[in-house]
Amino acid sequence: MRLTGIELANARLEDVTVRGCRLDLASLRVARLARVRFESCAMTEIDLQDGALESVEMVDCDLTGARLASAAFANCTLRRCRLAAIVNPERLAGARMPISDALAAVETLAAAAGIGLLPEGDA
Repeated sequence: MRLTGIELANARLEDVTVRGCRLDLASLRVARLARVRFESCAMTEIDLQDGALESVEMVDCDLTGARLASAAFANCTLRRCRLAAIVNPERLAGARMPISDALAAVETLAAAAGIGLLPEGDA
């Protein structure tokens, strides 16, 4: 299903599964999501500004360039998701992910924590 650019601002989604969908450039500003599962979705540049996500699962999703300003994550899980170039990645506080996924996203997560990364071998 292709929902590129869909406007769902102020929406309330509960007990929903979204699978194999294109949600790139979608707006979920100020949306409330509870017990929602996104699986194998293209969510590049999705806007979750001021959104409240509770018990949301994102599995095999591309979140490249997602905008998370003032978003809140509670009891959320991200598995095998691309997190490159996320805006306000510090807003992922409250989310969980496997260690291997966190290592794959180390540049994004380190930037959120204000940690500068050095190339290997630099003293």
